[in-house]
Amino acid sequence: MISARSAASAAADERIHPPYKIATLVQAAAAEGLGAGALLAGTGLTSAALADAEVRTSSRQFALACANAIALGASPELPFRMGMQVRVSHYGLYGYALLTCRTVREGLGFAQRFHRLAAPTFTLRLDEADGVACWTFGDLLGLVPGTALHAFLVAFQLAAQVSMARDLWHEHMVPHEVLLRHAAPPHAALYAQYLGCPARFGQPFDGARFDARLLDAPLPLHNPITQAMVGGMCERLLQQAGAQVGLARRVMQLVAGRPGRFPGMDEVAAELHMTERTLRRRLADEGTRDR
Repeated sequence: MISARSAASAAADERIHPPYKIATLVQAAAAEGLGAGALLAGTGLTSAALADAEVRTSSRQFALACANAIALGASPELPFRMGMQVRVSHYGLYGYALLTCRTVREGLGFAQRFHRLAAPTFTLRLDEADGVACWTFGDLLGLVPGTALHAFLVAFQLAAQVSMARDLWHEHMVPHEVLLRHAAPPHAALYAQYLGCPARFGQPFDGARFDARLLDAPLPLHNPITQAMVGGMCERLLQQAGAQVGLARRVMQLVAGRPGRFPGMDEVAAELHMTERTLRRRLADEGTRDR
C-alpha cells in the first residue's frame, strides 16, 4: 500500500543534490566529537561519498543526519555554526546565478523559483507589506513544530540565510527580527548571538523580517549575459531533476486522484503499464519509499 505520507513527501526524497549540506554537518559536528559514521547511520551514505561530486542526496537524508546529531547529544550551537559555514559557493550554479542577479529582489525571486536545487528543508515564500519584507518557511518534511529536529533545522536555515546574505550584499546585513513557532528554549540567546537580531518565540510561523528597501539594492556582481547563461543552466538542471523523479510524481498524481482511498502497488503498477516489481525497483532507485 502506498501511504499518503510517502506521496506527499516525494519531493523531500528526491536524490538530486550534491552532499554539501551533509558534509557541512559532519565537519561542524566533528568539533563536538561526533563521528561521521554515527551521523550518517541510516542515510545510506559513507564519509567518502561526501567528497564525491557525482553523489546525489535528498533533503530527507540531510534531515536524518541532523536527527542523528541531536540523538548523539549535539550542542544547541551546532545548527548555528553549520549555517554560518554555508556560503553562496556551496550551491554551485544556483549560488553563482544568485550573484549575477541585478537586484536583491530579483535574486530572492530567483531563489524562490529554483529553491528545489538548494537541497531545501523548508519551502520559501517572500511577502512585502508596509515597508517590511518577510521570508516565511513552510513545511516540506512533515515535521511537527516544536520538536527538536524542527527547531534544529529552522536555526540552520536562518543562520545559512544570514551567511549567504552577507555574501550577496557585500556588507553586514541582518534581519530586523526572526520569528519562531516553538517556545523559547534555554539557549534562546544564541539566536541573537549568531543572527544579530532579536528572536520572537511562540509566533504563528517561522521566518525572518527585514527592511523592504533592501529589495531594490543593486548587487555588485550583476552581469546580464552571465545571468542569462547560468539561469538557463539552472533551468536545465530543474528539467533534469524532473525527469529523474518523473515516476514518483506520476505515482503522487495517481494517489492524489483517489482521496480517501490509497491504491496498492499492484494497482498503481498496472495503471503505469509496468510490473509491481519494476515499479518498486524504480521508486527505490529514485529514493522514494513505497510503504
